[in-house]
Amino acid sequence: LDTPANKRFVEAWKKAYNGDEPTNFEGETYVGMQVIIQAIERAKSSKPLDVARALRGGTFDTIYGKSLIRAEDHQMVQPNFFGYVGEQGGKLRPIITTTFAADQASPPPSGTCKMPKF
Repeated sequence: LDTPANKRFVEAWKKAYNGDEPTNFEGETYVGMQVIIQAIERAKSSKPLDVARALRGGTFDTIYGKSLIRAEDHQMVQPNFFGYVGEQGGKLRPIITTTFAADQASPPPSGTCKMPKF
């Protein structure tokens, strides 16, 4: 991903892991932690209900850029990436060939979400 935040993540990972680059799995896990940590900071609490309230309708800085968790259906709205696994630098890696912006990748809320509003 060609974002400043992802470039920092990749460089930090390579430094920590003898030059190995992270895969999409490490990146996705990192995004999850970025969001949770920001929600805890906003909630000023690590209690689950407080964090859930901070997540609902929140916009979070991630390696993808800004990501939203919609209040209407609790869906995380962010870009979507498509590609294939191919050789890059002598290793098999995910290679992105197409990117859909967040507003294209996520359908609008349907109104059928049954999760309670807190």
